[in-house]
Amino acid sequence: VEVYNDRLNDLLGDGRNLKLRERKRGLAVDGLTFELTPTADDVMSALWRGNAQRTVAAMKMNSRSSRGHAILYLCIEEFNGDDGKRMGKLTLVDLAGMESSKKSFAVDGPSNDPRRREEAKHINTSLCALASVVAALSSGGAGVGGAHVPYRDSKLTRLLQDSLVDGCSKTAVFVTLRTEPENIEETIATLRFAQRAKAVQVHVRPNEVESEMDPRGLLAQLAHSDLELAAARGIITNLEQALSRAEAQVRDQLTLSRGAKAVGGSP
Repeated sequence: VEVYNDRLNDLLGDGRNLKLRERKRGLAVDGLTFELTPTADDVMSALWRGNAQRTVAAMKMNSRSSRGHAILYLCIEEFNGDDGKRMGKLTLVDLAGMESSKKSFAVDGPSNDPRRREEAKHINTSLCALASVVAALSSGGAGVGGAHVPYRDSKLTRLLQDSLVDGCSKTAVFVTLRTEPENIEETIATLRFAQRAKAVQVHVRPNEVESEMDPRGLLAQLAHSDLELAAARGIITNLEQALSRAEAQVRDQLTLSRGAKAVGGSP
């Protein structure tokens, strides 16, 4: 998925401006294309095809500048026999870099378009939102009595929320730096962001999910069904016995009635 101008575009399909929905297991992107990738080659094929659909433009500091952020989700399921199913999600994020209108601007040619300024504004806004989230988490946010974590300030931070929540994920952040003297301010800002990100404390635990076909769950369900079936059979037996007694009483009454009529009948 591509976060472009705070809109979500499907890089493996035709969907544009997709909506975020709350699901039982967290956020989901409506209409996002998922593909079955049983091999590493399949994963790389999907990665290259998605990357080819990203919005790029020639800028002063980068001849192929990404005009939005890209996120690749790898959903992995592990079946452990009697132990049920374990699920995991690997989230790979390529963030577009913070842009300065004085240093990074569209070069002459097809890329020189008024849209570049709008793209830069949304890129910078979403990166600032991510920095705010990391700052809140590094200062003890998201816990009891902790600072508010502004995940909802941008689509990017909402999508990355489950990658930053304590107890659910292990996150690694890689930053790239420029060494030219004229870029020292951006380099220092990037290092400060990395330092805050490193201070975020997470404690990972496995995501255990009981499958509908979990053997232990099925055995427990079967045992419970057996008890219910035995109780139902007992009720049926009692009803059948009560019905038999009632039928016998009716037959006895009919027999007595017929006998009385025969004794008191006309000669």
